[in-house]
Amino acid sequence: MKKILLGTSALVAAAAFSAPASAAEKIKLSLDGYATFGAAYVDSDIQDSRDITFGSDAEVHFKGDTTLDNGLKVGFKAELELEKDTGDADFTGAVSKTTADVIDEVYMYVSGGFGEIQFGQNDGVADQFQVYAPWVFVEHGANDYDMSAAGQAADVSVLSILDESDDYTKITYMSPRVGGFQFGASYTPEGEKNRTGYNNILDNYDRDGDGLESIFEAAVNYERSWNDVDFAASATYLTADVIDTFGFDSSPGDFDGFSLGSQLCYAGFCFGGSYTERETDESGVNTERHDWDLGATYEIGPWILGVNYGSYSGATKPDPMGVISDPDAEQIVGGVAYKLGPGIQIGLGYEQANNDETDEEASAVFTEFAIDF
Repeated sequence: MKKILLGTSALVAAAAFSAPASAAEKIKLSLDGYATFGAAYVDSDIQDSRDITFGSDAEVHFKGDTTLDNGLKVGFKAELELEKDTGDADFTGAVSKTTADVIDEVYMYVSGGFGEIQFGQNDGVADQFQVYAPWVFVEHGANDYDMSAAGQAADVSVLSILDESDDYTKITYMSPRVGGFQFGASYTPEGEKNRTGYNNILDNYDRDGDGLESIFEAAVNYERSWNDVDFAASATYLTADVIDTFGFDSSPGDFDGFSLGSQLCYAGFCFGGSYTERETDESGVNTERHDWDLGATYEIGPWILGVNYGSYSGATKPDPMGVISDPDAEQIVGGVAYKLGPGIQIGLGYEQANNDETDEEASAVFTEFAIDF
């Protein structure tokens, strides 16, 4: 980087034409995050599986913003995953090209009367705007595979949220909320994250292994409160080009998905659900998958109880070799939780998962201890 040394006269001239001092302060980061621990007793007919298992998940978030003299707010956020699976790393917490990263989201944003623009590695609007069934627990739900003992044992993963763009580097716009409505759009050139610099190489190789590029998302949600009634609804859409994971296919396919969701709450009761449809056309093969969930909760004082159900099914056409199986599975999670204090919750629950594709089923009794700070 070239540096220029100004003489005394040049400094005086520069000072004469400089802008007035800004009242905005430099961004200072604050800290928040969460930690969840679970213990479960699992009953399954799957060989080589243990009865008692523990699970945990934790993140630390760094965030901050400042307001400029023109009224624009500029901010930054980064999320550090403290317990990311490191695969075949040499030691726990290692980061390498062959293991999962420990950075979740890293992005900047600018907001004002026009809405908000986000730059960097963050969820797209199809994920951010999604409304789905209510849960009792922080991380144990029919729509969350990471902290599901029965779901992992039976290999059941309900996903009624369009999160195909993951936290890949993207640009996102979200409008102001007007009359309860908010609109948004996201564009992700390639399925890649946590990469320094640009990546404009036009090839058919998918480095992160999701098989998608040129991902476009559009979404709208609606929020409204009438007296003691709270209502929210969403509609999201995602489309992308399908590329071969290893670069062997020079003819990309197409991916399209949409999702609808709503939730209604009144006097401590909440009921809601969502439906998501995905369709992939690649090399003459059409694959469809349908996910949906329903849930109901009741909250009174520090107590919350309820049940959450999720299911998915799919079909592949044509399958002339008869080697592609069609997924069909369901999961139910229910229980009760108690808030010990601000951001601290403990709960007891039961879950059942059935996988018709593999003819596997599992059930689990679990406890969850969660802290939000």
